[in-house]
Amino acid sequence: MLLHRGYEIVLKEKLGYKRVACFRDALNDLEMLQEADVPVAMGNALPEIKKTASLEVNPNSNSELPGVADLVDRILSS
Repeated sequence: MLLHRGYEIVLKEKLGYKRVACFRDALNDLEMLQEADVPVAMGNALPEIKKTASLEVNPNSNSELPGVADLVDRILSS
């Protein structure tokens, strides 16, 4: 079992989460991103990560609307 897969199992089975979103940017995050129900690439992510993700958000360096806040804003605005 992948360590990252273990996180998903804990979130879903132990804590009762139905879906898991994962925000990642580097190659060491690829397996975790592939296991997530909602794979999200940060704006500064490597091309391989962006190809795997279903969504892309601003990088955390964006001072107005960083990463996770960007996605929350999109959801609330739709």
